[in-house]
Amino acid sequence: MNTFFSFFTSSIGKKLVVGLSAICLLGFLSFHLYANLHLYLGREAFNETAHLIHRQLIIPLFSVGLLGIIAFHAFLTMALWIQNRRAKGPGYRVERLSENRPVWTMALTGMLIACFIVLHVMRFKYNVGVEVQLAGGLRDMYGLTLAAFAQKPYAIFYIISTLLLGWHLLHGTQSFFRTFGLYTPRTAGAIKALGVVIALAFGLGFMSFPIWFGFVAPGGVCCQAHP
Repeated sequence: MNTFFSFFTSSIGKKLVVGLSAICLLGFLSFHLYANLHLYLGREAFNETAHLIHRQLIIPLFSVGLLGIIAFHAFLTMALWIQNRRAKGPGYRVERLSENRPVWTMALTGMLIACFIVLHVMRFKYNVGVEVQLAGGLRDMYGLTLAAFAQKPYAIFYIISTLLLGWHLLHGTQSFFRTFGLYTPRTAGAIKALGVVIALAFGLGFMSFPIWFGFVAPGGVCCQAHP
């Protein structure tokens, strides 16, 4: 038990847990984006997908634990950075101050994204501040989502949050490979390109929903949010 605990409190153990938590969060984003893309298929397709997801036990459990994973991921990332800085000595702070700045901006964007997730979950899962509508005897998640994007302040808030998400993923990809010592002069170009692809895929993917349903096609789409 002591050996097991010592490993996961060591630098290598922390790196492993940070990497695993990052993969879990990326998996959640992938699944969430896939589900949200059903918005473009209409009310029936989106509601069917949403209710199918919520009927599965693993999804509610993961939703409840999501913020815990984010907090744990952020805590371990900062702990690793502090541990590495102390190991490098006092000269490290002076010589590498500009390189430490992304750590704080990553922490800031991570906290802002966490705040967005809290508000998002409260609104769409626990119906805080929204009027529940029914379609076929079940919650009309399609109507609820489109009605939310029809509110311009919320749509803008969503867009800003997805911009922060894209930026976080762009630099987080590089941090992930640096953590495991895989970011080298030979791999730097490929890793940066991968970061751009991931950031654009998730950032633009999530951003497309408030832009389309909130600004491009608010009439004729959002006006049909509630039958």
